Amino acid sequence: MASDTIADEDQLASYNSCPKGDRRVTAAVRGVLVEAATTGMLRYPWPLIREVLADMMEEVLQEFQAEAHVEVGPAPAGGDSEDMRRVRSELAAQIASCTRGAPWTLQRLCEVVLEPRKQYSRFQKLAQALEKLLRVTTV
Repeated sequence: MASDTIADEDQLASYNSCPKGDRRVTAAVRGVLVEAATTGMLRYPWPLIREVLADMMEEVLQEFQAEAHVEVGPAPAGGDSEDMRRVRSELAAQIASCTRGAPWTLQRLCEVVLEPRKQYSRFQKLAQALEKLLRVTTV
């Protein structure tokens, strides 16, 4: 793949060195996850990629949470803001705890984070899928 579509190790290190609130996922940084979703292989050390995946997962969950607020009708079960924040926090802790290497389900995890609406339309369903993917530790 062309070097402009996938970030190099220096770009990932630069991304990770930025304060969390200042990080921006560029097309090249996103390309690292696209490659992992396509091939199931990591080009770079897991600690560099973990932060990108964690940030994108948080961004997707925040988008789904924002859409979950219903103006009319009953709120969906398990859908209050406090529960959703707790779930997001637990998922962030789960991915942060993957220090020995990438989760066994990395390829599927990247697919879900990159295209969550392909299979999920609600926060709870997406969060449950991510939780299951992060809990798998071996074949």
